[in-house]
This record gives sequence, C-alpha cells and structure tokens, in this order.
Amino acid sequence: GMGAVKTAGNYAASLLAAHEAQKKGFTQVLWLDGIHRQYVEEVGTMNVFFLIGKELITPHLGGTILAGVTRDSVIQLAKDWGIKVTERKLHMDEVVEAAAKGTLKEAFGTGTAAVISPIGLLHHKGKDIIINKNKPGELSLMLYDAITGIQYGEKPDKFGWITKIK
Repeated sequence: GMGAVKTAGNYAASLLAAHEAQKKGFTQVLWLDGIHRQYVEEVGTMNVFFLIGKELITPHLGGTILAGVTRDSVIQLAKDWGIKVTERKLHMDEVVEAAAKGTLKEAFGTGTAAVISPIGLLHHKGKDIIINKNKPGELSLMLYDAITGIQYGEKPDKFGWITKIK
C-alpha cells in the first residue's frame, strides 16, 4: 500500500492477497507489518481494533497505516464510555496468547462503508482462532449503533461531528 496516504494504491495492493484469501474461504486479510511481519496493521482496507481484557487496542499511526474518520470516532466513543483505549504496536503473538487465555473478547475493522465489521475468526499459522463464538460482540454492536445513530440524526451528536447545511 501507500501507507498513510489515501490513494488508489492503498486498495490495489490488497486485491491479490484478498483474492487468494477468498479462494481459501476467508473474507479478508489481516495485514501484518511489512518489515517484521509480526505486528498487526489493518484488516483488508480497514483500521482494526482488538478488545483484550478491558483494553481496546488499535495499531498506532506510524506512517504505514491510513488514519480513518471511523477509527477516530471509535476511539472518541470508547474513551467517552470509560473504556481504556491504547494506540500501540500489537504483536500477533499477543493476539494469539490472549485468545488462548480467553482474554481476547472482540476484534473488528472500522471504515467509512462498513462502519464496524466484526471479526469472528482469525486463521494464523494453520490454526483457527475463534473470537466471541464467531458472533459480533457487545462493544462492536454498541459502536455501530452509536455511529450510525449519529450519522442518521437519531442520536445526539455531543462530539460536533455533524454539520448542518442550509
């Protein structure tokens, strides 16, 4: 991809890998960093979040990840709800270990079109990791309802995200 720059290259570079994943029965690709191939970066063309224990973790914006409006909205909402949000490097081994311990509660992608896209299964090094019994989690559903509710004017916008045009 093109890193933190919004260009067609961000999407074009992902098409072959997505096609290969779909041939194997998967919906999307979880991207790891290009240097070490160990740190989570994005899912498909979306920003990604993991709820491990009571901490919501998303990769930090270090130049290789495109900042997203929906990503920022999730961070603001979660913090407003009292959820600890951390932007940092997240090693894939940490995700695997959290799943084994039972502390990986949810995972989801965020993007303009999808808003919130829950991740129910990760396939890593030949093994399946089932997240939340392969169902959307409570936080994912709450975030989706809150964001779309604000977008459609059905919920109050205390963040100043909506601009009325006369």
